[in-house]
Amino acid sequence: MGIRTALIIDPQGELLATAAPELERFGITVVGMVGYGLGALESAFFHKPDLILIRVAAPRARPLQIIQRLRDALPDSPIVGILGDPKSGVSSSVIAAGGFACVPEPVRPGALAPVIKAARDYFERRHRAVRVVAGQGGQIITVLGSKGGVGKTTVAVNLAIALGQESHAAIALVDADPLFGDVSLALDLGVQRSLADVVANLGELDTTNIREFMAGKFGVWVLPASARPRDGGEVTGADLTGVLDRLRNAFDFVVVDTGGAFTDLTAAAAEGASARILVTTTDLNSVRDTARTLQWLRQTIGQAAEPTYLLQNRVGMPGGLAWPAVDREVGLATTWYIHEDSSPCEGNAGRGASCGAVSKVPGFRDHSESGRFIRPFARNHQCASRNPRDDPMLRNTRRGRLTP
Repeated sequence: MGIRTALIIDPQGELLATAAPELERFGITVVGMVGYGLGALESAFFHKPDLILIRVAAPRARPLQIIQRLRDALPDSPIVGILGDPKSGVSSSVIAAGGFACVPEPVRPGALAPVIKAARDYFERRHRAVRVVAGQGGQIITVLGSKGGVGKTTVAVNLAIALGQESHAAIALVDADPLFGDVSLALDLGVQRSLADVVANLGELDTTNIREFMAGKFGVWVLPASARPRDGGEVTGADLTGVLDRLRNAFDFVVVDTGGAFTDLTAAAAEGASARILVTTTDLNSVRDTARTLQWLRQTIGQAAEPTYLLQNRVGMPGGLAWPAVDREVGLATTWYIHEDSSPCEGNAGRGASCGAVSKVPGFRDHSESGRFIRPFARNHQCASRNPRDDPMLRNTRRGRLTP
């Protein structure tokens, strides 16, 4: 399914002349050109265009409000912000409001090409026959980061254990970085079978036998990365989608630890998720990479990238940005903060408050304290859990705590 129609929103009426030739080159018909206000919403609801271009001009509150309204009403229509002053920092506000991408003005030949290609890929992914759909089966929570070293694995491991303790449900933890994943290292877990082995036998697996390829630790079923990196290179995004499809029918929660951004595997893990946690440290390079990661997610999987929760790690580190600056740079309000002194706090509970120590896995033992910063998330995302007797990993639980 391709992009066939476009709506242009521009109170000045100048965008049509610059953007139309580029749209026509891709076979896209402009169905309307309107200004801000009610007319823009009425035209969008009537035509339901495949693509929306909107000039973001001062005062910016109006176009940003329109973007948010259109994003909510037409989630399948990518919205591209045309920026008169790209250096003003408004691009992050456009993305935060629900924009798909931003293009500086004037729209030069070729400038819209990557946006249109990304939108086409998004449509194909949403309409392909085999696809993980959030809301069917168990919940998938994907932990993301722009690069290694920001704390993705620590967050994913703590979250999986916290979910198990809060819900008494069946929990799976997947290392979706088959080349460099270290979930098994974090849990001090020997790798017997891995994601690559599951993919190799995918046609024979179902909810009854997939646990044969997983290992249990701390009440969580773990599917680790391959101990042989050469095998991991054979795993594709489509393969991971098939694995997650089976896991979500066998578990109440599936926590996915991803590798670096901008890969097919990461896109598949993010698209199939019920929710995403984006982890960043507060150094400037990590923050800017995180902003690009968020934009890439929205360009690649569109509105399927929501909801995404931002977690700031190492807040207060030497040379790091203050938390408000991180929010502005990334274009997403932070949900959780973990301070440099390893005392985490939930963003909504008051910044700077200590909520307990985060364990420095591998080999941690005090699981209830290590997962405390993520417990509000775990409580809010519980689904109906299975009877503990139905899952052999849950039979040794008592009063919400793992027995020795």
